Amino acid sequence: MRINMKATYVVLGLVLLLTACSSGEDTTWDPAEVDAIVSTDPSAVKAGVEVKLIAQMTGIPDKKGADMQFDIIIDGKSNLSGSHEEGEGVYSLLFIFPRPDIYDVYLHYYLEGEHITKLKRIEVL
Repeated sequence: MRINMKATYVVLGLVLLLTACSSGEDTTWDPAEVDAIVSTDPSAVKAGVEVKLIAQMTGIPDKKGADMQFDIIIDGKSNLSGSHEEGEGVYSLLFIFPRPDIYDVYLHYYLEGEHITKLKRIEVL
């Protein structure tokens, strides 16, 4: 009987500890609702000139602790680069495209153990 009583107290203590550590906020979100809006600065991208790629993630209520990588495909090869977090789900990267083309840019977004990938295209003049 003593062992059962000790086990009961241990379980009860763990439940109280987990409840106390919970923020109480609903952080659930649906990865299917996530989208990305991509823009560039300057808006007209020219080959050989540095451009700022800007990605804004939408459909996610709390973006704290997230990470984003830009994956720019050049000649069929991946060029994975970390981004600068600007806050509120906005990420940026300075990049120089080598020549005029339409480039596939994959956005890899990581949050709460989820990995979401979005494909965007950038036209370079």
